[in-house]
Amino acid sequence: MQGQEIWSYGSRFFSGADDSVAGDIDGDGRPEFAVAHTPKILLINRDGREIWTSHDLNIWHLELLPASAGEPGKILHSNAGGELVVQDSQGREIAKYLHGRYVGQFAITRWGTEKQATHILASQ
Repeated sequence: MQGQEIWSYGSRFFSGADDSVAGDIDGDGRPEFAVAHTPKILLINRDGREIWTSHDLNIWHLELLPASAGEPGKILHSNAGGELVVQDSQGREIAKYLHGRYVGQFAITRWGTEKQATHILASQ
């Protein structure tokens, strides 16, 4: 809360992140951190320990849909093909969207009076 570093994740094998996002994906009330380091996504707990790793080509952007109402969260990312890929809380791919269209950057947003962000906003 005071801006002090509490842990650092990195080594000579991990030189930088392409994107990252934080949120409670498993519903335990504690944040996890999804980090895109092409060609993989790492899920790291709030203590800096790796929970899982998944792979895709050139991850451009990540968003995290937090757990809610007893349902685990999900990760949404764009890849080298411009597809939007959904992964479950264990890092397994469960869906791909917009094949044939190219989306690099996007946002998850609320629409109108919605209380939770459930829509995807993309430039295409």
